[in-house]
Amino acid sequence: MNTNPYSISRHTPEQHTMDKDSAVCQREASEPLEHAQFCMMSTHLRYKLTRKLDCDRRSTVTALAFSPKGSYLAAGHLDGTLLICSAFSGETLHEVYVAGGVSLLSILWIANDERQLLCGLGNGVVISVTIATYEITVTGFRAHDNLPVEYLSISGSTVVTGATSEVSLWDHSASSNRWVSRGIITPPPSIAVNSNSEIIVTSLHWAWTKYSDNTLLIAYLHHGILFWDVKKAKIAHFFYLKMLVGAMHISPDGNTLVVSNLDSGFDVYHLNNCTLDGSILHPCHGRKIPVAFIHGGFAILSGSPIGQVSIWDASSRVLLQVLKHEAMDTVLSAAAYAEWESDRFLIATGTIARENSQPGIYLWHAIKGRVRQGSVAGLASTASKPINANIELLFIILGFLVAYITGYILGLPSEKSILRRPL
Repeated sequence: MNTNPYSISRHTPEQHTMDKDSAVCQREASEPLEHAQFCMMSTHLRYKLTRKLDCDRRSTVTALAFSPKGSYLAAGHLDGTLLICSAFSGETLHEVYVAGGVSLLSILWIANDERQLLCGLGNGVVISVTIATYEITVTGFRAHDNLPVEYLSISGSTVVTGATSEVSLWDHSASSNRWVSRGIITPPPSIAVNSNSEIIVTSLHWAWTKYSDNTLLIAYLHHGILFWDVKKAKIAHFFYLKMLVGAMHISPDGNTLVVSNLDSGFDVYHLNNCTLDGSILHPCHGRKIPVAFIHGGFAILSGSPIGQVSIWDASSRVLLQVLKHEAMDTVLSAAAYAEWESDRFLIATGTIARENSQPGIYLWHAIKGRVRQGSVAGLASTASKPINANIELLFIILGFLVAYITGYILGLPSEKSILRRPL
């Protein structure tokens, strides 16, 4: 009798091995581009929808994650289905089904060779999926007692799992799939305004901070953001926010934190002193909208409750592009991948199931504009128009100042100076 709670469906087995000659799998060394060039390229990227993967009878898309080298896209569904697709064509390569329709809520790739990933389930179990040349192995480990594992994050061999009010640390060996508990993280302190509120984890992220080079940031719906020093196993800092905290993400340089607030959009903070740098207005409708830094931290990507996934410039917060979906679909899952050397820029978005529409996975591709002397090739950003207008106004003011100073030096009478000359 087969007691395996996971069933596996394979598609086109010959495609399981990676193309070793692919630019995605083998990154060639190249001199890094200047910061300004990266910023300009990020501003002028334009994404186009290349494929929509209909989910047939499957339910809401709950999680999306590109593999470390951008070869695969993993997608989780509320009905317990895991799809592993080609990031190039969108073709489904592998399918894993969890028995009993237990929801699959989170995905984490853990091996740079793109052959192993972890998935958090709605019953507290974390499954490890290993992709071999001719077979897929799925094993399960109970991380929480019947609490949904909605969040997974990793730093070295340390895996952190978030399930409702619990956050647990584990030493995990990818080769042997061995799990050793490192303890449960203490919940954040309560204050008067949230003393009666339920403790609910909404996001996990690792960062290098002034408190520790291996700080775990934990966002809570009602209780702000906790900084946990993993080495000392204690709270390093607590950052209370006067709002409902949803998803959060940290820029690759570790300097900036973006948080979705469930009310008006997103707030951007300086990470080391927790001061507000600015806000982005975006409809949330009380939902936990995904948000992430993309393009190496030069842009911010968000989900949407109205089918309009948005990309902003991370510095100016100017809207760069809107990725429109069908029929005002709600997009509560998104993922991105960028590789500058090979001009590969990918975004995946997933929608929820509704009465009048099926859920779907959207694949978006873009290429970078080439920077030329005095101009940038590619489509001009409509977001650059306000900047150009400001520059033009600045030159006009400078022109008046130069004319005034010139007239003063030449000793022209004040009533005949350029600034006061009658028209």
